[in-house]
Amino acid sequence: MSPLIALSSRLGASRRVGAAVSAVVSPLVAPAVERVRAWPVESQLRARRNAMVAGTALAARRAEREDVEAFLAARTPGVRADETPSVAPHAAHHAAHHAAHH
Repeated sequence: MSPLIALSSRLGASRRVGAAVSAVVSPLVAPAVERVRAWPVESQLRARRNAMVAGTALAARRAEREDVEAFLAARTPGVRADETPSVAPHAAHHAAHHAAHH
């Protein structure tokens, strides 16, 4: 047998082994590769969902704060609801005062 035919025979056997290995490994690796490819999309969707939940919670807290301010303003003589100070500046002042004295 000539060296060229022997080499060709070995390459053919190597290709068949490579194809067989690929057929076995591919089903094992494919799910992992698909998870890696899907991760950025899933991560972005989770981040967007978290941001929407947080935004909804903040809007609810803001509405509740405004309702309380309006309620208190209605019971304070001479103060209109749109003239009441926001709770946030008071809370910031209180936190700064508390930090400076403790």
